[in-house]
Amino acid sequence: MAGNVTLVLTSTAQGTCSAETDTMQIVITGSPIVDIPQDTIYVCSNNPNVSLSGTVSGGSSTGKWISTGTGLFSPDNLSLTTTYQPSPQDVNNGNIWIYLESTNNGNCVSELDSVNITFTAAPIVDAGVDQLVCSNDSEVSLTGIISGPTTTGAWSGGSGNFNPDNTTLNTIYSPTASDLSSGSIILTLSSTNNGNCLVETDLVQIDFVDPPFANFNFSSVCQFDTTYFTDYSLNGFGTIVNWSWDFGDGAIDFSTDPNHIYTSNGSYDVQLIIQSSAACFDTIVKSVNSFEKPQANFDYTSTCNTDQIIIDFNDLSQVGTATINYWFYDFGGAGNQATQNPTQLFLGEGNFTITQIVQTDQGCSDTTTQILNVPPKPVA
Repeated sequence: MAGNVTLVLTSTAQGTCSAETDTMQIVITGSPIVDIPQDTIYVCSNNPNVSLSGTVSGGSSTGKWISTGTGLFSPDNLSLTTTYQPSPQDVNNGNIWIYLESTNNGNCVSELDSVNITFTAAPIVDAGVDQLVCSNDSEVSLTGIISGPTTTGAWSGGSGNFNPDNTTLNTIYSPTASDLSSGSIILTLSSTNNGNCLVETDLVQIDFVDPPFANFNFSSVCQFDTTYFTDYSLNGFGTIVNWSWDFGDGAIDFSTDPNHIYTSNGSYDVQLIIQSSAACFDTIVKSVNSFEKPQANFDYTSTCNTDQIIIDFNDLSQVGTATINYWFYDFGGAGNQATQNPTQLFLGEGNFTITQIVQTDQGCSDTTTQILNVPPKPVA
């Protein structure tokens, strides 16, 4: 407590002399008062500079800042209002103590006050891994993660749209034609609601690659015959690794160049889906015809003319919507004819294997055989 005291020293036992006195004035000055308003200051590790302000009053008005860390004071440690710039070691340690100590204390002992500086974690932003995206299926699925003092963020970059919006961390980016023509874009995920931290960002690169080009060839054939399919697809980016065929009649195949037999006539939509090593797909559909096969059949009647046997053949072949336009008969060594209902003379006797071949205007054919028995001529 400040003030003053006067002390008087008076002589005693001075005999016949008068008492003598002397005085001493003692002035008591106030001790320094040092104050830092905060007990703890929290700063972000990516924005770690600490603004300091202290007061020194009473027996002194000056002071100096002292740190347990290895950082620097700016402009210096003698200004009561200053900035402490921590070292990386300070930040890694997690906290330090800073003291303000009075100076020019006269005959007083110096006083000090302290504040704890705690370095909090910065936001951690992860925009995900770089992606290869097919230019024919170019919607980009984004999966962002933000942790630490905030869990919110915003996407930016490109000229497309974010759906549902750019503040949803797991969102869909729809590129524009300009994005696709550029070949690649870089999207940025930035932390928001950062408090006393600086914004943290992470980047993800999206490369738009050419998809494969699906194509195949085939030959339309007749019902019950084998249709051969040949893949003529182009790789695009990477190589083709998967083929998926749907023959339109419930049958499927996963080989490169399959074959298939249609048991019913008609037109079938054959679909080929290919997948590249970059996980890009392409699809093509072509119509394949399975032409109806005719059913060969015939009967015959015989006539005896003196010593000759004449056989009249009657075509009974059938077909649905196609037209039979070719007939061929082989008479088992007695000749042949290419007509619908032939008449044939048989000179000998015995069994003759009669073969009939019919063909439609779509090139489909069928064959049937019958045994014709020519008996011996009667003897009078």
